[in-house]
Amino acid sequence: MLTDDVVNRVLDLFAFEDLRPVLAVCKQWRHLALQHPSYWADISLRGTSPGAVELFKVLLARSGTRRIRLTIIIPEPWELFSDIILPAFATHLSHVGTLELKLPASHMTASLNALRRPAPIITRLLLHAFIDSADLSLNATMPPPYPILPVDVFCNNAPSLRHLTAANVTLPPVVVPALSAVTEFMTAFFEQVDEMPLPNVFLYFPQLHTLAIGGSAILYDPAYWDRRNWDNLCCLLLNTFYECNQYILTCLPVDKLPLIHAAYCENDQPDLLIRHLDGPLSVTFADRERDNPTLFLINMTAQRNGMTRTFTELWPDWSDRPPHNLFERVDISQRIVSLTIPDTIWSRVANLHLSLPGVIELRLHLHNNEFSVPLTECSLTVPKLRTLVLRSDIDSAFARPALLVDLVQSAVSQVAYPISLALENVFVDSGRSMLRDFFDPITHQALDLWRYPAPRTFTSKG
Repeated sequence: MLTDDVVNRVLDLFAFEDLRPVLAVCKQWRHLALQHPSYWADISLRGTSPGAVELFKVLLARSGTRRIRLTIIIPEPWELFSDIILPAFATHLSHVGTLELKLPASHMTASLNALRRPAPIITRLLLHAFIDSADLSLNATMPPPYPILPVDVFCNNAPSLRHLTAANVTLPPVVVPALSAVTEFMTAFFEQVDEMPLPNVFLYFPQLHTLAIGGSAILYDPAYWDRRNWDNLCCLLLNTFYECNQYILTCLPVDKLPLIHAAYCENDQPDLLIRHLDGPLSVTFADRERDNPTLFLINMTAQRNGMTRTFTELWPDWSDRPPHNLFERVDISQRIVSLTIPDTIWSRVANLHLSLPGVIELRLHLHNNEFSVPLTECSLTVPKLRTLVLRSDIDSAFARPALLVDLVQSAVSQVAYPISLALENVFVDSGRSMLRDFFDPITHQALDLWRYPAPRTFTSKG
């Protein structure tokens, strides 16, 4: 017979969906499985079937007073919501660490009213209200009936709350005491075509360091014109409509923020972002979604002070030019001294015919340990290249070192000085003599896992 410790170690390997068959192994396994964190730590309701609702109630009861993450996603109105679901989760607020609610507007209003109980350990509150299309057509000149966060939410007792997401949920007209410790606030209004002005978020969240806004949200309050209010903010994430983006980037004093990310930049918006950056630049192309090669990020960082501007690109047809002339402008291309490209979108970036006369460091990041097209089949021109870096997240063997030589000869044209090669988590088993004849010096490093930054953004789908 296995000890309880051994059984628990085995259960650690199971996801919640796999734990239920384990209950039938024996009494010991059933007892331990019912007490295992996978069975109660992450509780969700994603439908209104009788079985799903009953399991939701059982898991809540079994959680006792232990810390849980609670998720309720019900896209359509359900007549039994207030009678069955609200009492079940409201009584457990005292030990909820993360609460996520995605509900129709009427259910969201009822749920917010039920949150008038202390939540001493909650750290994250995520709210997304679904607005009915019928409500949108009632009066086109009036804002949709967005649920409003109660002033006395959590009975003013949520000292650990640090993150608030409120999509299609508005703040009340007065300050909410329970939000005083929030450092990350994300809000969006996607169902409204007209602008949705936000109140002074710096007043609601005195410790705010990350602000994300989306859809028709706009910052018209006079407080946003005061540069001092932005001093403590570290990160601004924009997924607003074009006009809202344009206003924020041109009219508000956000040019000194350490990080700004704008989703789906077009026209002159990348230029507005890069105006904030002085001196030499590091540029990183990063694949946003591995299964969607038309969607990627461009990160631009000022090497002098580390200020970063990031925007998302969406090119359905990579044969077309970008929706901006960012890389064609001499005043920008000459400032780029470091360029990073992953192998997953190498062929797409190569088709841009980039000519970057200031680049002295080219970094190639291996995800698949291969390139979608030969490295030589590109029009990348970097005549001043001094360092080539080949980087991988895991220990990788690069089997075709001759490609690196071909790439440099193609991109540099005339190699008049030694070019160094840095292999980071990459090893070359054959062809090392060829590399030594061309690169000097060659360095090897084993590094920790490295990822591209992926700023959080809203989507209209929630």
